[in-house]
Amino acid sequence: MWDFSSAVQWWEEWQLRILVLGSLFLQFILFAGSMIRNVRLPSLFRSCMWLAYLGSDALAIYALSTLFNRHSRLQASPGDGSNTVQLEVLWAPVLLLHLGGQHTFTAYGIEDNELWGRHLVTLVSQVTVALYVFCKSWSGGDKKLVQAATLLFIIGILKFIQKPLALRAASFNSLMTSSAVYPQRRTKTIVHSRSIIKRMMHLLIFPCLTFESMEDAVSLREEEEHDLSLEQYVQKARDLALQPEVSPSAGSSGEPNTDQPMENSLSSSSFIFMGMEERERGLEEEKGEISSPNVFSLDSPLPGPMGGGSGFDPGKLFVDLSNPYHRRLKDLASFLWHDLKGVYDELRANLTFSFQMIYTNFKTMFSGPGYLLKLLLPFMSLASAILFDQSHKDGCNGNDVRVTYILLWCTTLLGFLPLVVCCFTCFWGNWVWSITAAQHNLLSFSARGSKPTKLMKFFAIMGCMDYINKHWYIQQASTPACLEVINLVFEHLKDGWKQYIVDGVSYRRFNNLRGQWAMSRHKVCDPRLLWSLKAPFDQSVLVWHVATELCLHHSRTSPTASTLQQSVGRRCSKVISNYMIYMLLIRPEMLMPGTRQGLFTITSDDIEVMLNHAGRPSSLDEISAARRILDAAQSPSLDASRMGPWILKACKLAEDLMELLGEEERWKVIQGVWVEMLCYSAGRCRGYLHAKSMGEGTEFLTFIWLLLSQMGMETFADKFQRPEPVQEEEIDPRNLASQSEDIPVEEIAIVVD
Repeated sequence: MWDFSSAVQWWEEWQLRILVLGSLFLQFILFAGSMIRNVRLPSLFRSCMWLAYLGSDALAIYALSTLFNRHSRLQASPGDGSNTVQLEVLWAPVLLLHLGGQHTFTAYGIEDNELWGRHLVTLVSQVTVALYVFCKSWSGGDKKLVQAATLLFIIGILKFIQKPLALRAASFNSLMTSSAVYPQRRTKTIVHSRSIIKRMMHLLIFPCLTFESMEDAVSLREEEEHDLSLEQYVQKARDLALQPEVSPSAGSSGEPNTDQPMENSLSSSSFIFMGMEERERGLEEEKGEISSPNVFSLDSPLPGPMGGGSGFDPGKLFVDLSNPYHRRLKDLASFLWHDLKGVYDELRANLTFSFQMIYTNFKTMFSGPGYLLKLLLPFMSLASAILFDQSHKDGCNGNDVRVTYILLWCTTLLGFLPLVVCCFTCFWGNWVWSITAAQHNLLSFSARGSKPTKLMKFFAIMGCMDYINKHWYIQQASTPACLEVINLVFEHLKDGWKQYIVDGVSYRRFNNLRGQWAMSRHKVCDPRLLWSLKAPFDQSVLVWHVATELCLHHSRTSPTASTLQQSVGRRCSKVISNYMIYMLLIRPEMLMPGTRQGLFTITSDDIEVMLNHAGRPSSLDEISAARRILDAAQSPSLDASRMGPWILKACKLAEDLMELLGEEERWKVIQGVWVEMLCYSAGRCRGYLHAKSMGEGTEFLTFIWLLLSQMGMETFADKFQRPEPVQEEEIDPRNLASQSEDIPVEEIAIVVD
């Protein structure tokens, strides 16, 4: 049986070995985490990943300090274990490699990029310690060990240098600065060399790579200097949207769909793929107008993320810098005729590219030396492992030899794994990126609170039951359901260009819709419904969420949908409704600036009062909870003066929806209102918050935000940086019923908060 002194002696002997092996283990955890961090992981797994990210640096630094202290003591008593000392000195550059982290995991959160200065100080101090230990402790010996140590120090220092550089390049100040720089000229040699690098990157590194921000900085400057006005942009975008679509079965020939009428002499295929200058001239010649300045040429890259024609630049988008209108037309042209799969693939490619720019050292690979270093480091690690294998290890401690083998070969493996994964994703696509929408439900939340379990009683005693209720019971909508919602938003935006937007005024108004167009399209003019769209946005979300649930479980609602469209309307309305209430509760800063998270708590308490109005039931689900709420709202004995106004307003809205609309029309209206509210929220969230959410699993709202941008809608910056005043004449929607159906619906005024 060990005594305490034996345990201390064992720890003194094995401490350094355990520390370096623990540091190596954390590096594998980080690499595995980088492969799945794009997925919406459970909180426990994400917390483990966060601890591994923080602990990897701390453990490597602690191991270096332990190595330093041990060799300081050995210098005081020379002659003790010189061969073992030489092996341990080899571990110092390996720890520098660990401090350099993984290429695919330089930052856990977006705040880590702003701390690049702290990592620079760590770089200087730890490299100094490692070199000091090596120089003071190395007593000569096998030349191959010296060569292995030299190679390890070279790759360790180079990789460690990359980390603060990558963090600095991905910081928001750097992204904003790089997005505002326009080189005066670029030689053909540089362009040619970059085209070679581009082809190599496409083959070996990332399938979604685009060099738009590097190769056409000069043309971007010209675009901004000769940019279109808002009215010109709207007219050209509308003309582009009204072109007949290319049939999906046309294949690569690009033959237009003959079932659709041609609106001008330009064929659909040529209109899509010809240079933007020719598109503008073709449209303007028919109108007798003079073409705009020569900004785009016929050899412009084709649309799409691989060709770079989409103009997607995360350096601009995520720091809330607007692209010129010329470039937005290119975005619209490359995106407008996608089917659902094409929309999803391009959104995913752009998000993958943005994630790599912000959370990995991908941006440092833009230079030739950075790309070369990425390829050379694994082979240099392999060379050092081979040199150590061929060296003489007589007199060395067997445990130290085994630890050194494990360190060198596993470090070599960690160097090659990113290249293998990158080649895999290049040829088979990004298989770890998924799209989900978090789901929360106010009625389910309250129903769980009304039947506490033993676990909930324990959490209630600990004072954290509300926190557990909010986070533990969050569910995720399936990918097919999310794709259905994306398709609804995509069709809504296309219909907006074709049917609603006719000038700058209607363009601005369309981007302020919160459900008004959905009601006007179905001739819903009753003020009993329209009031809900004039309230503050957080109140509207809360009221419509409760009303949607009450309509869904109302006694007059048929248990099964009678048509496919009604089924889609129910399903998508519930998905968006649950997602928006999740945003209000968990991420209020993304839903809308100024969102009051406390509305959820107040309404939850009011629902609890209504559920207990006629006595607490033994069991309660969403259906019975919804019907008890409706019954309590109509009860004269309910003391409404002690309750907040929102739950009673939601009950009134639900009853009015049931009374005024038929079932199929009701779900069309509810679905349309939620689609417009989702777009309204996405367009008012800062790019910084979207970028921040990608570090924790990309929010569904970010997909919608990118879709709005690709479809040429107003960005967050447009609302402040493009103050072209427009005069809007307010028209009462109630007069719509007396107007002819030929009058466009864009004449309806939008009331904003």
